[in-house]
Parts: sequence; C-alpha cells; structure tokens
Amino acid sequence: MIGQAEFQQLFDSVAGVPGEDCATVFAALVRDGSGGLDRAEFHQALTQFFYGNDPDAPANHIFGRVTA
Repeated sequence: MIGQAEFQQLFDSVAGVPGEDCATVFAALVRDGSGGLDRAEFHQALTQFFYGNDPDAPANHIFGRVTA
C-alpha cells in the first residue's frame, strides 16, 4: 500500500505531475476509504488508463491533467 506522499513522489519524478493533480487523482483512486492505494486499486487505475474507454474515469489523469 502506498500513501499520498509516495504516490506524489512517484508521479512527480516519473512524469512531472503537479502536486495538486496528484492529490486529486490519488483521492479519486482510493476507493475503499483506507487513505492508501493498495495493489488492486493501483492495478485497476492502470488498467483504466491504458485500456478503458470511460472519459470520466479518474485514472485518465494519472499522469497529469489533460488539457486541450
């Protein structure tokens, strides 16, 4: 399980995702209210990001906010 600080550190160093965006995405991905992202939730987020077709899925912004 990873916490918000760890999640933010990972996505900031890998993709330069701003802290505010990381916090928003993290909160949306933690579905069980535990305050941490477990392996199943993380796997589900990556699956949504790479294979999903729901334009409103929270994982769409896992590598940062998409702007047009």
